[in-house]
Amino acid sequence: MSTRFLILVVAAVLMLPVALAQADQGVLRDARGDAKPAWDMTRLVANNGLRKLRIQVHYRGRLRPKYGLGLLTNVKIDLGYPADGVYDGDFTVDMLRGSPDPRAPNRFDLVRSVDYHVVRCPGLQLRVRYGQGLLEFVIPQHCFGSLSGRARLSAYTYTPRGASDKADYIDYWGPWIDQG
Repeated sequence: MSTRFLILVVAAVLMLPVALAQADQGVLRDARGDAKPAWDMTRLVANNGLRKLRIQVHYRGRLRPKYGLGLLTNVKIDLGYPADGVYDGDFTVDMLRGSPDPRAPNRFDLVRSVDYHVVRCPGLQLRVRYGQGLLEFVIPQHCFGSLSGRARLSAYTYTPRGASDKADYIDYWGPWIDQG
């Protein structure tokens, strides 16, 4: 009996770092069909790890930022600190692809919301999977400075040039996602 108990204790101790290293995940769903497929967000998934905040924006169709329409996606990040209003976050991550403006056809920025200052941060990543309709933002926690911790998100996407059926909004805050 004591040998079996000792084996269980050792196994639990060995598994503890694996359990602690997993990030807390939050999923925010949006209605399908409320915009054209390439601009129709269906899910916003966030993994809030100790070292990185990983955000995935899933679309109903393939992303098509060309044809002079472009694609702008903006994800607001609220880290639970006082903001100017109930709809304000602490940071915004945004991506622009295929803009009709030749001076800035592609952009990817992390912006501090209080002063709209672009945060330069090593390790900031964007992955665009056009054929799968997926954007993935990876933001190291150190980019948030002392504000790193729990988070909640909202998002919108639209074409900088075009009709309103090429826009979609998740304009409510999702659930709090603990860091960990």
